[in-house]
Amino acid sequence: KLVKSTIKYDRLRWLKSVDENLKSQPKQFWKYVASFRKRNSNSIQLEVDGKHLIEPHDIADEFSKHFQTVYHNPGPIVFPNLLSSSEFLPLASVSDSDVIKAIKRLRPSKSVGVDDIPGFIIKGCTDIFVPILKHIFNLSLSQHNFPSLWKQAAIVPVLKKGKSTSVSNYRPISLLSNFSKIFEFIVHEHVSHYLKSKISPYQHGFSKTKSTSTNLVTYIDFISPIVGSQRQADAIYFDLSNAFDLVPHSLLLHKLSAAGLSGGYVSWFRSYLSNRKSQVRVSGVLSSPFEVLSGVPQGSVLGPLLFNVFINDMCDAVAHSKCLLFADDIKIYRAISSPHDCYLLQSDVNSIQGWCIANCMKLNISKTKVISFTRKTNLLIYDYKLFQTSIARTDSVKDLGVFIDAKLYFHDQVNYIFSQCAKLLGLVRNITYNFSSLDCMFSLYTTLVRSKLEYASVVWNSITSTDANKLERIQQRFAALCFKRFFPKVHYNYSLALEELKLHTLCTRRHRLDALFLIQVYFGSKFCPSALEIVGLRVPARYIRDFALFNVCSLFKNCPSARCAAAANVVCRDVDVFGDLNIQPKQILNIV
Repeated sequence: KLVKSTIKYDRLRWLKSVDENLKSQPKQFWKYVASFRKRNSNSIQLEVDGKHLIEPHDIADEFSKHFQTVYHNPGPIVFPNLLSSSEFLPLASVSDSDVIKAIKRLRPSKSVGVDDIPGFIIKGCTDIFVPILKHIFNLSLSQHNFPSLWKQAAIVPVLKKGKSTSVSNYRPISLLSNFSKIFEFIVHEHVSHYLKSKISPYQHGFSKTKSTSTNLVTYIDFISPIVGSQRQADAIYFDLSNAFDLVPHSLLLHKLSAAGLSGGYVSWFRSYLSNRKSQVRVSGVLSSPFEVLSGVPQGSVLGPLLFNVFINDMCDAVAHSKCLLFADDIKIYRAISSPHDCYLLQSDVNSIQGWCIANCMKLNISKTKVISFTRKTNLLIYDYKLFQTSIARTDSVKDLGVFIDAKLYFHDQVNYIFSQCAKLLGLVRNITYNFSSLDCMFSLYTTLVRSKLEYASVVWNSITSTDANKLERIQQRFAALCFKRFFPKVHYNYSLALEELKLHTLCTRRHRLDALFLIQVYFGSKFCPSALEIVGLRVPARYIRDFALFNVCSLFKNCPSARCAAAANVVCRDVDVFGDLNIQPKQILNIV
């Protein structure tokens, strides 16, 4: 009994220190929060053919057998005819400043690779490592040979969903050597600007100025006027199985060469990709190593850029429809007014199918979907086929985390957000049960709950007032929870609570986020051509005290970009957004 009371007392003291030191030691606070949400990989137990595996070495070997089945050597490949670049990027050399800059980008808290050398040691001994690493990096580039020790990866299995005893329910997380990451930071810096200029504007993944929001706004900007005018648009969503792991190295190198990389760079990338090995780590025990025969290296700095180069020419195969990508998430879509439009969309489906065959990608037919966007009752139904199999139809699809229904009402999205955030709010209440600081609860709410409430809100903020009120109830519950715990003697009123907590209503924040999105597009910090096409700047011939800065064509009045323009016009009445180029949009809107 004494031991239990002592443990309880010490735990409460520790929680009090976590609570009080939120601002000075935030890592301690978020580590405590993570303990509520993450499963411990050390407690993994598997069931294989009726046998229970509990020994770490047996579990690691079983994961190793499973993970290595994804990779395969495609054998001889017929290279597609690609238009070679007229430009040319020669091999660069590494300087001291390059190494120092790359070391600064290391995150000391990140897990270590097979070599067990943590980032904080490298950062703490920068002066010692810089000349050594500079020599190794330049030698590697000049000899076109990537160090073999840095090709080894430690894989940590992480549960996706489902039963924790099934090996197929885990995904691999690769941990690479920190020295390899430093080298990749430098090479990425040298080649990324050149290669990104070759990437299709329809690819929104792995880009600073693009995101899921820019992808979806571009998409809904096209679909919304069609649905609003009682017409129809069909979209096909493709699912690629293990796309990052199946990239054929020889074909990727061919595409890098066609993009304009010098022979030296291509030879170096050949060495970088070849003879890679991985080992699964469970409870500190490593499995037997296996060779990675295909794919871009998981957990690497260069991997996303290389994948974008590989998949880049897929858009060229789509001749009759529009195409949007976010990494390996692909959709093609087209306005449908006659059966001929359906034939053209089917032709592009066939082209995507042909591209995947030629590039050794696997299409998952069961997860490929078609949706017809319209509010008409007599819509045109066409039997789209993939590999001679009918593509399944759906009335609602989850696109980059947003549920989009066929009528663009976004009811499913609101219901999903409400359900998820109600659970997260309960988690916030449980985590902060022994805390006495409002700051802790507020930090958890804004990070875990409100971020989900506002994810890609610029896409779906056309929701009805009923749905908007439903979402507002989440913040009302949070405000009531705060008042009950921190202001028990004050009569609760939502408006008063917002004032005390210095919060805006979620509806107000969404309108400000709409305005922020468009302003960022005009500032150039976001790339969304559809917004620039739909929204223009109104320049009056004479001085007018009150006028709308952004002008929208009436044909697009229901689009996300048009809604953003209306919100931005309200903001611009009080703030000269473009008068001072040094002003940050987020500071103007005061939404952080």
